Amino acid sequence: MFNLKHRITLVAALGALIVPVFAQAAEITVGSNIGTVVLDSNSVGMVTDIPGTDAFQWTGNMTNSTMGWGLNWDLIIDPDPSISGVAAFTNLAGVTMNFTYNVSANSTIAIANPIVDGTSTITLVDNGNNGATMAALAGDSIYRAFIQASTQETLFDDPYSLVAPPNGFDLDGANWGPQAATVPLAFGDVFGINHDFSLTAGDQASVNSDFNIVPEPATMMLLVFGGMSLIRRRR
Repeated sequence: MFNLKHRITLVAALGALIVPVFAQAAEITVGSNIGTVVLDSNSVGMVTDIPGTDAFQWTGNMTNSTMGWGLNWDLIIDPDPSISGVAAFTNLAGVTMNFTYNVSANSTIAIANPIVDGTSTITLVDNGNNGATMAALAGDSIYRAFIQASTQETLFDDPYSLVAPPNGFDLDGANWGPQAATVPLAFGDVFGINHDFSLTAGDQASVNSDFNIVPEPATMMLLVFGGMSLIRRRR
């Protein structure tokens, strides 16, 4: 049976572990030359918890004729932390438009020396008979992984373009890392992937991207040994 001293020690230990907890959520910022909108997983689309993990699947679709786009998305958000999934754009305007698609979440852990990596596959479909073009914007990239305001890596950099033949399609893929992150990851930091590109009228472009953040091997071993030490103490 615990005496008073043991109870005080236990309460103090539990108190040290109590930290603020962010609501399970992610955001998509999507826009065109005309403007942008922010979609929140707590209010838009369908969210399904993935059993045995902190991750969840977020699916949805939206059409914004005023801004000239249609969007479908299927994402896996893990605040522990990683982001992966696909989003498909259709240019509903009668002219080539510039689009942005940013998906982000808040980290629920802190990593002093994170290792980061990512991939992206882009697919372009011509919905007419004139061919289709998806291109990086001037001085920008179609894919950019970030922690807070710090860019971790880019893919498909300007002057990159992908061209599909009339009534056809084309695709391209790239990956990066694993490599040391340029900044530490703090609890609550925003991490995510930003996509910027132009798309010809009436055509469809999809981005299937991921971004992963993990502890460096030395830190991971410390966590493992620390966990084993706690188990031995409890025994």
